[in-house]
Amino acid sequence: ETLVTVEVKNSKTRLPTYGLFLDLKTHLRQNAEAEPEVPAGKVREALAAAEKAITRGQLFLRERLEPQGQVALEWVHKPTARGEAVLELEAVGSLFPFGFLRKSVGTDARQQILVWPAQVDYTWRGAVSAQAGTQGRRTARAGTGDDLFALRKYNPGDSHRLVHWKASARLGRLMVRQFAAESLDGFVLQVDASAALWPRPEQFELLCSFAGTLAEDLFATGRLQAVSINGEPWRETRRVRDVEAFWDRLATLQPAPGGPPAGQPFPVSNRNLITFAPQGARGITAHVDGIPTASA
Repeated sequence: ETLVTVEVKNSKTRLPTYGLFLDLKTHLRQNAEAEPEVPAGKVREALAAAEKAITRGQLFLRERLEPQGQVALEWVHKPTARGEAVLELEAVGSLFPFGFLRKSVGTDARQQILVWPAQVDYTWRGAVSAQAGTQGRRTARAGTGDDLFALRKYNPGDSHRLVHWKASARLGRLMVRQFAAESLDGFVLQVDASAALWPRPEQFELLCSFAGTLAEDLFATGRLQAVSINGEPWRETRRVRDVEAFWDRLATLQPAPGGPPAGQPFPVSNRNLITFAPQGARGITAHVDGIPTASA
């Protein structure tokens, strides 16, 4: 879940504003060139399918807004799929003065956003070179995994995906999860998104989520050195923004035509190379230097 904030300002100098409502919607951005032509007899079905992919919300200004006043309204939104999405303020309306007349006007306020892959549970069996590695399972709730070390105060630059919201609400300040490193070994993570390797869409979606979640956990323990997708040049992960750039790539990643890319050797010799491969029809295995180490 995330918060969508709409700032409303009353630019009038004397009169307050009452009874505003805001219509919002969000949907994945469509590529006009990739949209198939709809047969004449199936226009209604196509419109119904398009409407089903749209998430709508409505916000109400329940108190009056004084002249030159400003207020922020929040909509709790949970995306349904990763990708490039469009968030729109579809219309602004009013019920003033009688409450039974709805007047609304459309707007062109919109914002393009990237929806990162969802976090997933996985089992980490420990890398061969990590002598302190132990077996454990990652869960969506902080404190149930074996690698959670403590909660600490939020520092500027920390990823918001590490925020422990319940503890933050209880203590009145932002708290983030801090994981204990299993070893001092570093890892480099490589994703091969070739269509020949990932023919099933559901399994490919799991690949994006697994790679993003594993990268987040390794970075939180200081063990992620670099990442690469489809043989692109290695990108070192020194800051939170470096990992977020990797999530940005995963948000729009699609199966690539052709076979596996050649890739480039990592400039550091003592690395632990993490690669991904299908496990059956639904699962995925992460290999460290060719040895199965984690699965989702």
